[in-house]
Amino acid sequence: MRLKLPMAMVAFCLVVASGDALAGQGETLYEATCGACHGPGGVGTTSAPPIAGTDLWSRLGGKAGAYLTGVMAAGMSGTFLSGTSPYGNQPMPAQLSPSPEDMVQIAYYILVELNGGSMDDVPSARDFAEARENPPSIAALTALRNETQ
Repeated sequence: MRLKLPMAMVAFCLVVASGDALAGQGETLYEATCGACHGPGGVGTTSAPPIAGTDLWSRLGGKAGAYLTGVMAAGMSGTFLSGTSPYGNQPMPAQLSPSPEDMVQIAYYILVELNGGSMDDVPSARDFAEARENPPSIAALTALRNETQ
């Protein structure tokens, strides 16, 4: 006997399954790749800003995934404020070691688990691969960050 499910139910199940799969390694990969500078759980350190619990992601809105993709692919430098704290003493290098698939899991952890975003905010492996091939300029990333302040 075949069970027929409405398409909405199938789509919901796929999203939940995708989120569960991404949640599995996201934190571990984040801690190995980003945690030394941005702190455990994204709380920030004296050398790198917090990436959890800030209003940056909500200010970026639908551009949050593109911004994160760009920063991970190109790195970041320059001075800026996170809340009231200035950062810029230590440039962030481009993240070239994690595979695009691992970067998706890191992005899921940052955008969804740490900051309450949705699966729609999470870039695809293809987005990360394309950003590595043609990384945005630091000026473009800074402009994107600043246009939301």
